Amino acid sequence: MLSSGLGARAGRPASRRWLLGVPLTLWAVVSLYPLLWMVSTSLKTTTEAAVSTSLWPNDPLGGFKTYGTVWQSLHFLRDTLNSVVISLGVVTLTWLIYGLAGYALAKLWFPFRDVLFVLFMSLIFIPSVTILIPLLILLRNLHISGSYLGIILPIVNGGGPIAMFLLRNYFRGLPHEIYESAKLDGAAELRIWAQIYMPLGIPALTYLGINGFIVGFKEWVLPLLTVQNDSMYNVPLGVYYLNNTTYIQWNIVMAGAVISLIPVVVVFFLLQKYYLQGLAAGALKG
Repeated sequence: MLSSGLGARAGRPASRRWLLGVPLTLWAVVSLYPLLWMVSTSLKTTTEAAVSTSLWPNDPLGGFKTYGTVWQSLHFLRDTLNSVVISLGVVTLTWLIYGLAGYALAKLWFPFRDVLFVLFMSLIFIPSVTILIPLLILLRNLHISGSYLGIILPIVNGGGPIAMFLLRNYFRGLPHEIYESAKLDGAAELRIWAQIYMPLGIPALTYLGINGFIVGFKEWVLPLLTVQNDSMYNVPLGVYYLNNTTYIQWNIVMAGAVISLIPVVVVFFLLQKYYLQGLAAGALKG
């Protein structure tokens, strides 16, 4: 009786893994299909890409010539540099602005502190498309439309609620004795923030940094609507303007999209461990 009971218990985790594994596998297949279709289309000829729905191109080796054509047409180094500048600007301002905001909301007291936090978090429920026209008018009036700042600042603002939530929770989860000890030693608030809390918040900051880099690198709408000088094109906008013909050449567009994904994929896979650790730490602390 005892052995049969133990066997039944041992079989439960395996059955649960199957129940969880099957839908996750199906979801992974569905999620990967657009990526496979993109790579497959990039290896087809122009005619084949327009009419064929097969994932396997007729001449995959010959399809690599498309990448050569795209590389010659795409100012990859210039566009990548612009994307990197935008991404680094997003990361830097996110750390600075929301690091200070998260610290203030977690450790300082001031009137209506929690009310302000709730109001700021409610911005998550406002669709970005509803504020697009006022945003473009504001950027034009500030004379930063089409510049790096005109792209960076809206991205930083859009990611604010999530960044503030993660950092506030993370800082609140740290022992309050750290803050009290620093105050007893006579440290000012900015020094406590810069020398104690920001270094301790590296896991959450790492998540925000990776996420901000990826979002900034792939931003397409703002550059499309504001940038007029091709020297300011980022990678997604450069790929968008690859096709200047009457009919869309999907193989060329998809080859450009594959090339544009390479830097983002490399960054994510190199830092994915820290990305997940930072997300879990920011969500669970506090």
